[in-house]
Amino acid sequence: MSFSKTRWLCLFLASGFTSQALSVDSIFKAPVGSIYSLEYNPTYTGANVLKLTLSHVPDKSCAALATQLAGQYFEVLVNNQYVPLTPPASGTTWNRNTVVTDKTAVLCKSGKDNTIVVNHFVYPKTYALYQSGGDIVHSSGGSAEKEKLVNVSYDIYRQTMQTRENHQLSIK
Repeated sequence: MSFSKTRWLCLFLASGFTSQALSVDSIFKAPVGSIYSLEYNPTYTGANVLKLTLSHVPDKSCAALATQLAGQYFEVLVNNQYVPLTPPASGTTWNRNTVVTDKTAVLCKSGKDNTIVVNHFVYPKTYALYQSGGDIVHSSGGSAEKEKLVNVSYDIYRQTMQTRENHQLSIK
């Protein structure tokens, strides 16, 4: 990836995270004095996953920030622990966007030594090749190479969410 594309991607994603933290409607302000870093997460081999790390987050901002981010992004950890989500409504479907607020606050330590990690999947532009059920659409407009790239990325996402659901069920 060229420097200009990397810089644009980082600025785009950072502005997305920043706008969430600085929104007028938010119940918190961006934690002053926190250290922010943005990088690709090598954990998910074959997928484009960006990792935003916020270090030295004060306890007053930690729970609100983690709660809001967990409701909007793929995966959020506070001090190396997943932000808790609500249990499955039907036993098979996980509600990934409803955060258990009181349990999130417990993950935050008192003081200014909290770390929040946000992992965000960045799909290729060909994500529209997927149907609502998650199956790939074989279109004449998309190349087999693009479809393969999308399929690999989506499969990693699916497997990761299954692992996360199993973890959530084990700590219920």
